[in-house]
Amino acid sequence: MNKTTILNKLLKIQETGNYNNINDIINELKIDVFSETKNFTASKRNAQKKALSFLKSNKQERLKKAQIIDNIQYFTDSFIAFKIIDPYELPTFRNDQPLESIVSLFNNAEKNKYTINYDLNIILKKIKSKQYDKNKCIDFFETEKGKIYFDPMKLKTIVEILNTTDLTIKCSDLNYRPILFIDEKTGNNAILCPVRHTEEKETC
Repeated sequence: MNKTTILNKLLKIQETGNYNNINDIINELKIDVFSETKNFTASKRNAQKKALSFLKSNKQERLKKAQIIDNIQYFTDSFIAFKIIDPYELPTFRNDQPLESIVSLFNNAEKNKYTINYDLNIILKKIKSKQYDKNKCIDFFETEKGKIYFDPMKLKTIVEILNTTDLTIKCSDLNYRPILFIDEKTGNNAILCPVRHTEEKETC
């Protein structure tokens, strides 16, 4: 966030007297300072800001912050969950406020049997060219046990926050269990809950 943007946001707060957004400005600044200290690339800095927006969009208060467990960062919106090995600069719960069972979710997903070879850039290109109907359209991965359907917009969120499309995809033999995405370079993971396929939701 550049100085002009910071100033404009602070002036707006001063003008309106509404200080509710001050924490948002502080959190963005913390990411910028953290990124400069770590010499992060612009794309990695943006990934952290995407993660911050992801947390902020959660309606449940308990999901608006990350959790550090055994030095690993976890955060979720109940449909997607992230496991970050080198933690991002995000609002974080104290140790006495754990995200229940999130570690076991990843432990279970790591048992997924089937590795899928799929170029995730295909999904991003379909989103960019508006081939998906946000209210109706889903996509799928093909496995030995059949199709596993998912929301492509949520997959886009995973790619943005993990900051790569080079992800190993592992699915269970049960199509309702979470799909695991692994960044082999960083060790970061994400899991995505599949969606049920109905006639009202057609694939593109």
